[in-house]
Amino acid sequence: MKNSIRLLSYFLFSILLISCMDDMDDVLPENQDMSQASEFIYRGLNYFYLYKSNTPELANDYFSHTSDKESFLSNFENPNDLFHYLKYEGDRFSVLVDDYVDLERALQGRSLSTGAIFLGFTDNDNNYYILVRNVIENSNAELQGVVRGDKFHAINGQTITTENVNELLNAPSIELSYLHEENGTLIPTNETVTLHNSDIDEPSIGMYKILNIDNTKIGYLMYNSFIAEYNEELNEVFRYFKNEGVDELILDLRYNSGGSIYSAELLSNMITGQFKGQVLYENEWNEDLQPYNGEVVKFTDKFRSGETIESLEMSRVAVITQSNTASASELVINALNPYINILQVGMDTRGKYQGSILLYDSPNFNRQYMNPLHRYAMLPLVLKTKNSEGFTDFDEGLPVDIEYQERVKDIKNNLGTVNDILLRKALEGLGINVPEERGTPTIELPTSSLQTISDKMDGIMYIDLQQ
Repeated sequence: MKNSIRLLSYFLFSILLISCMDDMDDVLPENQDMSQASEFIYRGLNYFYLYKSNTPELANDYFSHTSDKESFLSNFENPNDLFHYLKYEGDRFSVLVDDYVDLERALQGRSLSTGAIFLGFTDNDNNYYILVRNVIENSNAELQGVVRGDKFHAINGQTITTENVNELLNAPSIELSYLHEENGTLIPTNETVTLHNSDIDEPSIGMYKILNIDNTKIGYLMYNSFIAEYNEELNEVFRYFKNEGVDELILDLRYNSGGSIYSAELLSNMITGQFKGQVLYENEWNEDLQPYNGEVVKFTDKFRSGETIESLEMSRVAVITQSNTASASELVINALNPYINILQVGMDTRGKYQGSILLYDSPNFNRQYMNPLHRYAMLPLVLKTKNSEGFTDFDEGLPVDIEYQERVKDIKNNLGTVNDILLRKALEGLGINVPEERGTPTIELPTSSLQTISDKMDGIMYIDLQQ
């Protein structure tokens, strides 16, 4: 019975992600026929939407005649209005885009970027600035000497605001004006650096290393997104940790807001390895699809390709999270919670336990036979996950054991060292005696929360059965 369900699932999931992205150079259709775009939105949500039962108009028997449905759809000025009307009010994460190529690129970790990844913040006088949270290796930003913690007050001579920051950062060439710290104050300067946007990949693996502290080998991994393209590389990182015989593991998900569910499954198996055949998590679909697609996912020691998963068989792991840590990151934490001790350090996670599928307007919702009259695509919520104990619906996020919110003054070029305060707190939480921080105390900087800028992966957790 389950095999036949699998076959049906694979038929349905011919719509899915990676196999749908082979031909990126097609001539793009124009958004011409909005009535057909609206019909696509209704058809996709009527079939797949997790919260279908919460919207009366999505019921299979709601419309007596096709003309009634057409009349209903015509009441909306544009597809976006229809999409938001049909969405359940508690749905924070379903996505509709009017240009599927941008979304495809984001799901593959590709974007136009200088290589500097920014956060925003506001000072005590309500001035808005940006700072660098990460720099991609070998990028233009790294070559120009930009490092984590650099702060800027203007782009191309314009004052930065929350309204214009994305537009300014997306210009082909950007001249950034430095913001310096002096006597506890932020001082705008005329010093600049010019960076160029280009088509680059942001790797999922931000950093990995082994720390030797207090006669203990600690594997440290900063993992910034669940992108299936990096699954093999992730396995290599765990092979390295395994060969080096690490005693402890710190998984840094502070900037990881989501991605591939399959990558989350692999990471969970790499951390453990001693629970093969036991339940990792379950998924739950709408009432129509649950009999066909509902699945119990179990721990395994193999990739789908048959390659061996490099597993550490950890009995505990420290996980660094912040409030934007979401979806696939939360799946790993929630799925492992019943099996090993998880020390969660930082802030409660965002609270997203639902997964999505990328839908195009075609007979089987795949990319190959798309409607040529518009570019709309959707990532609606189609399932929710629960761990082996049935725990799900954690809308308020997963709670931390050691609370600390990363602040402006903490963003410095010290990732992967004991001087990074979140890593330090994780080490201390594991009972490791950490050397005293070197250097002078940092000056006090604005206390406003850090704001993510243009994170196209924000909260996305998607199914990908093709890897």
